[in-house]
Amino acid sequence: MNKLTLYFILFLFCWTASHSDQKVSNIHEGGIQITGYYSYDEPHFMYNRSYLGDYLLDNLGLVYNFKQQRIIDNHLYEFEIDTDYKRIDQDYWSNTTGTGSDIKNEIINLRLLGGIQLTENLKLKTGYGYRYLEDHKDGFRSSTGAAGYDRIQEYQYIPILAEVNAPIGSLNGILKLEYDYIYYGKNESKLSQAGGSDLKFRNDDGYMVKTSYKFPYAGLNFEPYYVFQSVEESDIRSSAQEPSNTTNEYGLKITKVFGADMVITNGFQTPISGNTDIYFGLGMMLTKIDTGFESPTGTAKIDEKDVGYKLFAGLPLKHNLDLEFAYNNFGKSVTSGNTGDTFVDSDGKYANGLYAPGTTLTFGANNVAVNILSDSTSLAIKPKYKINEFEIAPMLGVHRWDQSETTVTTGVSNSNTENYSGTDVIYGINIKAITKSNLTVSLGYEEYPMYYDASVVNINLEYKF
Repeated sequence: MNKLTLYFILFLFCWTASHSDQKVSNIHEGGIQITGYYSYDEPHFMYNRSYLGDYLLDNLGLVYNFKQQRIIDNHLYEFEIDTDYKRIDQDYWSNTTGTGSDIKNEIINLRLLGGIQLTENLKLKTGYGYRYLEDHKDGFRSSTGAAGYDRIQEYQYIPILAEVNAPIGSLNGILKLEYDYIYYGKNESKLSQAGGSDLKFRNDDGYMVKTSYKFPYAGLNFEPYYVFQSVEESDIRSSAQEPSNTTNEYGLKITKVFGADMVITNGFQTPISGNTDIYFGLGMMLTKIDTGFESPTGTAKIDEKDVGYKLFAGLPLKHNLDLEFAYNNFGKSVTSGNTGDTFVDSDGKYANGLYAPGTTLTFGANNVAVNILSDSTSLAIKPKYKINEFEIAPMLGVHRWDQSETTVTTGVSNSNTENYSGTDVIYGINIKAITKSNLTVSLGYEEYPMYYDASVVNINLEYKF
C-alpha cells in the first residue's frame, strides 16, 4: 500500500475518533451486482467477452459497503470500506489458438477510502484499492485443440473519487467519478497446467476510470456503472511478456441499507438546494489518427478514421469558467495489405522509429494489418462566452495518453506490438445552443497530440445537475 495514502486514511480516522463532540453514523449496505457486459482485450491477439444475454443467470455478484460518517465542527468526514465479488462467464477468441465459450472468471475488488464533504454537493475521497482476477482455463480446450491454463492478475492502486449530489427530476441520486492510478501489478500464468513452466510478471503502470449514478427507488438503491481499465505491457520473464491490455465493463448494482444509526440525507450532511451547475455527459468522437502513412499500392488500404467515445464531467470554478475531466477513447486506425503491397511511412514513426522518414514498406504476407489503438484521460479548463443564443467554450488542458501499435497477420502467432505513452497539451472549441433545459447537445472540435496525433469532431450529450 502507498505509505502516504495509508497515513492519510489512518490520520483521518484517528483524528475524527479523538473528538468527543462528534456525531457518528455507521451505515451498512449490501446487495447484488449484475454484469451486463465485460471485455478483456490484448489488442488483436486475444480477448474475453461476456454478454448478459448469453449468460443471464451466471454474471452475478455480491456487494458490501460500510461507511462511518462523523460530523465534527459542522463538517462531514467519511471512512469507507467498499468490496464486491463477482463471477463472470465469458467467450474466448485468439488470433492463433481458436475460440471457446463458458469460461469462468472470478473478480474481487476492495477499496479503503477516507474523505470529506467539501461543499453542499461535493465529497472527495482517496485511499487504497485492490483488484484480484482469476481466469479459469485449466482443462479448457479451444476450437483448435489448444490447452488452456489459469491466469491470475493482481493490481493495487490509489483511487481519487468525487461524489456529487446530483438529482435528476425526482431521482435524488449521487454521481460518482473516479480515477485510479495503478502502481503495482502482478500477473501469473500457470503454464504448468498446459505442459509448460509457470511464469510471473510485473505490470506496474496503468489506470482505471469509473463512473456510476446511484439513486433510491422503492426502498432499494440502484447504481448503473461503467469501468475502463488500461494496463501497459509487463516486464520480460523467460523471453515472454504480458502484452498491454484493456478492460471494459458495465452493469448494475442493486443494494439496500440495513444499518444506519444516524440519518444524513442521501449520504450528505445537508440536502441540495437548486442547481449545482455540475454536469456530466457522453460524447461520440469522429476521430482521425495522423499515422503519416500514405501512397498505398495494390490492395493496401489506409483507414485513419473511426468512431470513438468520451465520458466527461465538469465543475464550475467561476460563473464563466469550468474545470472538465474526461476519459477519451479514440477508436483505431487500420492499415492493411497483402503480399507485395506497399505504403510509405512519411513521418518515420512506424515501429518506434525503426525506419527513416519516407521509407516505402512492403507487406511480406497476406492479411497483414497495422492497428493503432488510442485512449487518454484529460483535465481541461473551459471559459464560456455567450453570443446571442449560443455558448462558445474554448478548451485548453492536458491529457495522459496511451497508444498501442500492433502489426498482426491473421492466423500467425507472432505479432509486433509497440506501446507509446506520454502527457501533452490539448485544445479545442465547443459550441451549444442556450436552452432552459438541463439536457443539451453540443458540437466541438479538439486536437490531441500523441505519438500519432488525433483530431476529433465531437457530438456531446450533456446533463447539468
